[in-house]
Amino acid sequence: MLTISINYYGEKLISKPYMANSSKIAEHKAAHELIQLIEQKQLKDNNIVKIKEDEVALLKSSNPKGKLLEWCIANKINPPVFEKRITSDGFNIKVKIIINKDNILESKWHSYPILKIAEHSACNELLFICKSFNNSSIKTLQSPSEERKIIGDPCSILNHLKQIGKIITFDLSQIEQTGPSHLPTFNIIGYLLLPNGKKLSTQQLEAHSKKEAQKLAAMHLIQLFNKETINFEN
Repeated sequence: MLTISINYYGEKLISKPYMANSSKIAEHKAAHELIQLIEQKQLKDNNIVKIKEDEVALLKSSNPKGKLLEWCIANKINPPVFEKRITSDGFNIKVKIIINKDNILESKWHSYPILKIAEHSACNELLFICKSFNNSSIKTLQSPSEERKIIGDPCSILNHLKQIGKIITFDLSQIEQTGPSHLPTFNIIGYLLLPNGKKLSTQQLEAHSKKEAQKLAAMHLIQLFNKETINFEN
C-alpha cells in the first residue's frame, strides 16, 4: 500500500493508500489524487491574491518565473501557460503547468498593477506546489509513450535555455528561398551547442514564411535537447 503527502500552505494533504501491480502505478494514482485535492482547496478559497507592496522587491530579486521554467525543463515538462485578465486595477494572472491532459497544476489568480509582478507572484505560488511533489511522483504522472507538444514560443524557450546555461548558443539559419514571390518556400536548418561541446542539428525544414520556418526549427531543436538530456541522465 502506498500513500503520498504534501505540505500545502501549512496543511498536510494525504492521498488514500493505493495498491497496484507496480509501485509506479500506485504512485501515479496517489499523485493524481493529490492534484485533485489541491484543486478542491483552491475552489474553496477562490479569492484573488492581492500582492502587497512589501512583497514586490522579493519577487523581483527571487525571479520565481524563471525558476518555474527551470523546474519544468529539469522535469521534462512543457513551459508554464499564463492566463491574463485586464482589470481597472491592473492585471489578474493565473499560471498553470500541463503535465498531461489529465494532470494540470495551477495557481490562484494574482492581482497587481504591473503585469510582470503579477506573473512572478503566480509563479511563486505554483513553484511552491511543484516542489511539494518529488521527482518520481511527477515522472509517474507523465506518459512515457506520449510525445509532449511544446507549449509557448519555441524561440523564447531556446533563449531562456541559453540564459540559464543549459545551452551555449543556437542558430536558426535560412539556407535559401525558393518558389514564386507570392508563395515562397523557406528552407531552414537549426543547430544548438551544448555545454559539453556537442552540437545538435535539425534536418532541413521548410515553411511558407521565414517566421514559421524558424519556429519549426526551434521546436525540433527543443525536442532534440530533451532527448539528449534524457539519454544523458539514463
